[in-house]
Amino acid sequence: MAGVNKQQAEQAITATLSQKQPMTWQQVYDLQSNLRALDYAPGRSDGDFGSLTSKAVMRFYNDHPDLAADAGSQVRAYLSQNGHASELKALADKNRPQPQNNLSQTFEQSAQSTNKLDSLISNANPLNKAQIKSIQSDLNAQGIQVGIDDGILGPKTASGIVQHLTKNPALIDTMSADLMRDLMRNGQSDALVAITKNSPAIQARIGDMIKANPDLATTTDHAMVSDLQTLLIAGGHGAGGIDGVVGSQTIGAVDRYMAASGEKIDLVRSEPKAAGPIKGAADWLAPASRPVLGDNGFGVANATIERAWANVSRTQVPHGAEFTPVGLQNPGRPLVVIDLGHGEDVKRNNKLDDGAISTHTHGPHMQSGLSETEVVDSLAKPLAARLQEQGYDVAFTRNPGEQFRLEGDKGQTLHKRPEFAHALAREMGASDVMFVSLHANSASNPSANGSDVYINGGNRVATSPDSQALAGKIAGSYHLTPEQSTDIHAADLGVLRHFEKGAPATGHHAAVLLEVGFLSNPNDAKNLAAMTQNPDHHARQIADGIVAYGAEAGLKPQPLMASQSAYSAAFNMAHNNTLGPDQAVPPTPERAPQLAAQGIGL
Repeated sequence: MAGVNKQQAEQAITATLSQKQPMTWQQVYDLQSNLRALDYAPGRSDGDFGSLTSKAVMRFYNDHPDLAADAGSQVRAYLSQNGHASELKALADKNRPQPQNNLSQTFEQSAQSTNKLDSLISNANPLNKAQIKSIQSDLNAQGIQVGIDDGILGPKTASGIVQHLTKNPALIDTMSADLMRDLMRNGQSDALVAITKNSPAIQARIGDMIKANPDLATTTDHAMVSDLQTLLIAGGHGAGGIDGVVGSQTIGAVDRYMAASGEKIDLVRSEPKAAGPIKGAADWLAPASRPVLGDNGFGVANATIERAWANVSRTQVPHGAEFTPVGLQNPGRPLVVIDLGHGEDVKRNNKLDDGAISTHTHGPHMQSGLSETEVVDSLAKPLAARLQEQGYDVAFTRNPGEQFRLEGDKGQTLHKRPEFAHALAREMGASDVMFVSLHANSASNPSANGSDVYINGGNRVATSPDSQALAGKIAGSYHLTPEQSTDIHAADLGVLRHFEKGAPATGHHAAVLLEVGFLSNPNDAKNLAAMTQNPDHHARQIADGIVAYGAEAGLKPQPLMASQSAYSAAFNMAHNNTLGPDQAVPPTPERAPQLAAQGIGL
């Protein structure tokens, strides 16, 4: 083929296939392009390591059998998922048989790893990331496909562990309560309890823990209570959830245990006086007083949010947020993380970064003019409520009116916002994540008007097909006024680049930045001020674009029934939410938005 440097293409393929780190969408795309250039027929270059790409890789390995043993863990996982595990192993064994070859030995060890796997699963201590990776590798080697060896215990890994436990139930006897919670958190509660409730060792562990802590009702050892609640659920006695707090349901589960076992243990029955009602995050508390119990009002447990932020900020998990109650876990539901632009604490005497400020109209709180944070913050609650009704879990990088949670410059906060989205998804077991950053634009040319949606990339093409698709749906549904269109732009924006850089190779991950209008344009500013006072219509437009993308991508949201949502019929009536579908709008002349000084990651 003219113009193709065969040696360079082969070197690039070899380097990609042997890398130890997870492959990005761009790396898979480049791999497919190089394979096609050398006539290995991987199908189209789409960044998806599917069956055609797997067949092309195996054709490459058959032509270069000495490279088969050097296959990286993610490549091996992809090939295994597409039915090529035995073929790859045979090539590696045949061509790299020397005892000192560690990678060839890895294939042998992965086929004979039952003892190591059993030892890790039955470990009484919490597992670290390296141990979870070892479990994943061993399960994949045994034909229980759990995806990539990434050290993250998500839904697939949890399901694989439970499958192994079904065949080896004795392992549950000494399993740590931490691992049990992780399995429960990732949708395996019923399957796990079916195994554990018949274990005499689990019942004995419950009895020993109660005997050692007869003052349950007054204890402040929340970690111990969480372990006891976990064991009570595993033993088939229920506990009402795992929150580290002893209430009537936990005491009731203890009583059921004693009735079933015949144990008579004297407990201190006086419970502490109940505190006042705990406000939910929907009340938008300041970070210092943010609650750790309950949920944020939109499907995400506050404890889960706090653990994700602790992971991002490298700080200790707040007291009481160590575990998420089972009743507040929704593993597998799509997650939307709404990034309310600006609001950073940029070390200016804790002054809030308000973003762009209009000189054409006053805002509800700013005497100098309507601010960008006031505009985007007004959209938060109705947007989240609409998405929750449609079956999506929703969280925010910051709450309306709140400073960004980490001190530092804009470069740091731009990195931490998408990092939080991925950390939260891992905590929740969500494989499909949408990151929507909301901003209001400003330009030196006051005639610039309308809305724009940005994707990471160039020449109007995103580096991620998911992001491109999400941008298209939002551009088709959101319009500041019926006469204005929403244009799509591809650019190198830090907050989007960091999201895509940190995205796992599996699942759907889409990121867009929506400029809802120009504060520098007199008419847009007037319309944005009106939207700030009554944001429901525009919030619904944005939500409908996200939902349309989810339907096209094949996501599986779990819509709430009207009686389940505090933001359903009553919410719509209270907010006069009776607007119908938007009509198609003609395009406007080309605009030249200026992002300098906007703080969105140029």
